[in-house]
Amino acid sequence: MELGDSQREAEDYDAYEELLAESQEPSSDFDVTVGHLEDIMMSDEFQRVQDKFINEYYNEFEDTGENKLCYTEIHNKYISTVERMLEKQLCERMPNFSMRTFMDSLAPNSDCLDGEVFEMLYTFSDFLAFKEMMLDYKKVNALQWSVVMGSSFAQN
Repeated sequence: MELGDSQREAEDYDAYEELLAESQEPSSDFDVTVGHLEDIMMSDEFQRVQDKFINEYYNEFEDTGENKLCYTEIHNKYISTVERMLEKQLCERMPNFSMRTFMDSLAPNSDCLDGEVFEMLYTFSDFLAFKEMMLDYKKVNALQWSVVMGSSFAQN
């Protein structure tokens, strides 16, 4: 073993120790909340509630620049249905949780807000994000329907 090898090993070990110490630091409330949100969003119950809502209303939306009054009404129903469900489950996991405080903390943390959790959260506060979600679902549903119909015709 050369002299430089033992120094490199010591540096690698120090770096490992530092990384280990960082990983054992307690997470911020924000990070803990995001972790709970991810768990809730993956649950069958959440998927059922969200899918039922979207299936009920997606056909109301059209891909035009016009935003009908009913879109706002549907968005408000979405907020009261889905956001309230999330808030209830988060309060069960974190007794002092406040959805308003958490939503207010999104802006300062915007540099690290990437992924499905945040896309879904934006559908509560950003009407256009909500409309885009509904239109995307409508497009996917239409595509799936055309694939099913296409394979049905191909079999005949």
